Amino acid sequence: MFLQWFCHFPLVDCHASNALLQKKIMNLTQIFRRIAPRLFPRQFGLLAGIFCIIGLFSALQLSSSILLGASLKDAQRNERHNQLAYQQQGKLDLARVSLLAASDLLNRSGVYFMQDKETGSEGSWHSLMDEAQKALAVSQQAWQAWLALNPPKDEALVNSYQLFYGAIKEQADGLVDTHSIDAFFAVPAQAFQTDFNDNYARYQQASEKQAMQGRQTLMAQLSGLQTAFLFAPLVLLAIAIAVWFGMAKWVITPLRPVNCAYRSSRGGRFVRYAAGCGAL
Repeated sequence: MFLQWFCHFPLVDCHASNALLQKKIMNLTQIFRRIAPRLFPRQFGLLAGIFCIIGLFSALQLSSSILLGASLKDAQRNERHNQLAYQQQGKLDLARVSLLAASDLLNRSGVYFMQDKETGSEGSWHSLMDEAQKALAVSQQAWQAWLALNPPKDEALVNSYQLFYGAIKEQADGLVDTHSIDAFFAVPAQAFQTDFNDNYARYQQASEKQAMQGRQTLMAQLSGLQTAFLFAPLVLLAIAIAVWFGMAKWVITPLRPVNCAYRSSRGGRFVRYAAGCGAL
């Protein structure tokens, strides 16, 4: 008998636990049913419906403004980056062209100097030397302007320009100061020019690649902005549908009892008026 009671005890305890758990669940369900109507009312008032509609359209306007502002900021940033790269390339091109022009003018000035020395004439090379020195000044000014624009670091390009510029400057100063052509043979300007042209070509290819990537990024952002604005009518349609259902549930439905009461009151007055007219 005791053994039967002992074996039956766990089963009784299990049934009691299940009953207690079900009771707790029912209590929680009843509590939720009491709180839910307060948190999620079935009918909103007219004012709440109007505020809901205004909120929907305000949310659309705010999201559109944020999206447009972010897209415009990205586009402006890319455009500024492209403009800066264009300015950098322009200054570098001016520095290179002016330096090559100075080298050519200096070589021609040296040829005229040798001809004057052989013929005994004087001064025919001075004008070419003046133009060469002006071209050197323009090149150096453009080079400093390029450095001021904070271009991508390229030590090889900077060193090759400085060597080439220094060689041309040394040849020009040597011809003017010593009236001798020896400076042309003492400085390997041609080798410096070749090295500078190679570094310039490499830098230009990298700049063009970077500019192409910037343009592609800008076009992708503009395309994304266009897609977003094409998607906006669908959002408007969804909001219009939501507004329709919201009006039907939160505005029209609460007004139906008022409308029915108004019609009933008008009907009652009409019946009383007709009865009075019949009595007369």
